[in-house]
Amino acid sequence: PFEWNEARNRFWINKTWLQKVNMNKPTTTDEFYEVLKAFVNNDPNENGKKDEIGVVGAKEGWGQRPFDFLMNAFIYADTNKSFFSVENGIIKASFIQPEWKEGLIYMNKLCKENLLSPLSFTQDLTQLKALINVAGGMAGVVASGSFSVFGPEISNDMTLMAPLTGPKGVSYT
Repeated sequence: PFEWNEARNRFWINKTWLQKVNMNKPTTTDEFYEVLKAFVNNDPNENGKKDEIGVVGAKEGWGQRPFDFLMNAFIYADTNKSFFSVENGIIKASFIQPEWKEGLIYMNKLCKENLLSPLSFTQDLTQLKALINVAGGMAGVVASGSFSVFGPEISNDMTLMAPLTGPKGVSYT
């Protein structure tokens, strides 16, 4: 199998931008926050404009929703099972647990600081592709279950991220 097409809820990060802001691929939610700030504030696409997007996705598509990747750094959140799981024979709803609220607070922080694009909640896959596939790139991190979202303009710059580890050491995929 191809690594770039093994699972759906994943993030791809622009490795060229990481080099330009002199940072490593993030492994925790705190590191991810710092990388996004560097992407948005330091013009890594070098066009002289403050137009970089930290992380973006789409409302539809295979693994296009950033929410699905990010929430799993706080609590097991399987979209295929409507966010339910079974633990020790008991059905558990992820969305009523305190960790779910912590994940929402984190994502709200990213949105308020313009690090997570609000377009992720309204645009479709066609709009996402049009936004990200420009010379130099427009987004540092893209939610996608497949490499097929990337065109030749940026495909060589994008590399997979591992699941992030949240503040309580949680890291699901």
